[in-house]
Amino acid sequence: MIPVSELKSHNWDRLIDISTQFVIENLHHYDQLIELVWGDSEEEAL
Repeated sequence: MIPVSELKSHNWDRLIDISTQFVIENLHHYDQLIELVWGDSEEEAL
């Protein structure tokens, strides 16, 4: 997490790098959430 007081000290490239690293480090949480919500169900044909 980036403290608000430090936001101005970073450029866009650095903020994108920090955000990307956060997503990479927490991707397993996202995967677990998707599994809990959607399970192993297959999409129904219309």
